[in-house]
Amino acid sequence: MKNTKKLIIVCLSFLICLGLSACKSDEEIKKEEESKRAKVISMINSRIEDSNKAKGDSIQDIKNNQENRETFIEKFKKEKPKFKDEDLNSALDKFIENYEDDIYYAKEQVSFFENITAGSELMSYEKDELKTILKNFKESTIKLDESYARLYEKYSIKYNEEYYKKTKEDAERLKNPKTIAFGNVGQTQEFKIKPLRAYKNPDFAKDYSDGGVLDDKNIIMLDLEIENISNRDEINMFVSDTGMVDEIYASIQDENGYQLGINNTSFDDSMQQKIIKKGAKVITRLTISSKNDFAKRLKLTVNPYWDNITFDIPVS
Repeated sequence: MKNTKKLIIVCLSFLICLGLSACKSDEEIKKEEESKRAKVISMINSRIEDSNKAKGDSIQDIKNNQENRETFIEKFKKEKPKFKDEDLNSALDKFIENYEDDIYYAKEQVSFFENITAGSELMSYEKDELKTILKNFKESTIKLDESYARLYEKYSIKYNEEYYKKTKEDAERLKNPKTIAFGNVGQTQEFKIKPLRAYKNPDFAKDYSDGGVLDDKNIIMLDLEIENISNRDEINMFVSDTGMVDEIYASIQDENGYQLGINNTSFDDSMQQKIIKKGAKVITRLTISSKNDFAKRLKLTVNPYWDNITFDIPVS
């Protein structure tokens, strides 16, 4: 009996010692959690650095970038640590879900452009398809940007601050499109745009006649200052081989909501502006045409299915 009691006491003592050795101080737990947080931050920052180096000059460049994104998120899923804070674990899972969705819709967009003839005008059914793709991609991008911001703000995942500010601003811009008063600058993901002036040119048809869209119209000249603020050369959406600015990229109405035509065929320097170099600023002149009377004000909407920024422009 005495031996049994001694054995029980020894076993209890051993278990107590074992338990005490397994217990960690609050300070130790805090250090472990911070170490896990540092690992997540490091992985995200590494991806941000890679994305800043990525080229976007061709469809193949974009495909390569999407492949790199897939590699990142697969590694992130496998290596992300588990935190004591279950809300943070859920936020990371949501980040992964939104990241994968964004890759899916980005690849849909790439696939669309791979399957159309370069430089050709889109058919109506192709435009409808592209509008749907852009709508889905825009929604996924907003969700991903908000996931980034939530990790930074609520859970102290303090990755690159500049990238945090950019994604937060992008989500806000895409969710809440603005009308820009004349004299102010509007911003898309790639450009800063400022309308300089719009003025009537009743004699335009006398100097330019091709039997086409610009003949016998009430022509308004519109000058835009466009600055490339992206990290690479960009295509000027207001300059095209066909001479017409496609409704996918920009649309314009008068003060009564009447849809007007946008054209860039009349200027020798237009094609020289087709590519805007990184950091460069150009002035692109457009011709705005209407069969009705001259408009008193123009409502220019840029990237209506993405940035959806509207400029309110008086006509002199």
